[in-house]
Parts: sequence; C-alpha cells; structure tokens
Amino acid sequence: MAIPYEMYSDTVLYDVFYEAGTVLGSRYISLSRQARLAGDEPREVAYRGKYVELVEQRNAVAGNDRAEQIRCINSWNALLEHLPATLSYV
Repeated sequence: MAIPYEMYSDTVLYDVFYEAGTVLGSRYISLSRQARLAGDEPREVAYRGKYVELVEQRNAVAGNDRAEQIRCINSWNALLEHLPATLSYV
C-alpha cells in the first residue's frame, strides 16, 4: 500500500514533486523529437510548448506549498498516463 503524499516529509515530497515534473517533461521532449523526425513540425512545436509550460509551472510552485505540490504530482501523473509512450531515445 502506498504512503499518502500528505505523510511525506517536506523534503521527500518536494523531491517527488520535482521528479514527477522531470518525468513528464522528458516525455514531452521525446515526443517533440519523434515528431521532428517524422516531419510533423506543428506537433513538435506543440510538445515543446507543453514542456516550457511545465517548467514554468514547476518553477512557480513554492518549496513549502505542499498542497500545490501534491496537486501537481497527481495532475502530471494523470497527464503522463494519457500521452503516447515513447520507444526510443532520439
């Protein structure tokens, strides 16, 4: 059984929050690169834009805002589930 985020220490929660953003951001970059290789410039630009938005969102969350960190973790994990899987590192 998973431990609820509310029970994590501040340091651990922030690390999980930051890593959730890193995982989602990596998927956006990978999808952007795959789109570029496929010659799909609009999709490439869209995924790069989503990456930039994610970084800005993550940077805007205060290190002591536990509620927002938890909200972002849940939101980002849900987004990740709906994105296409990437099969290669390009």
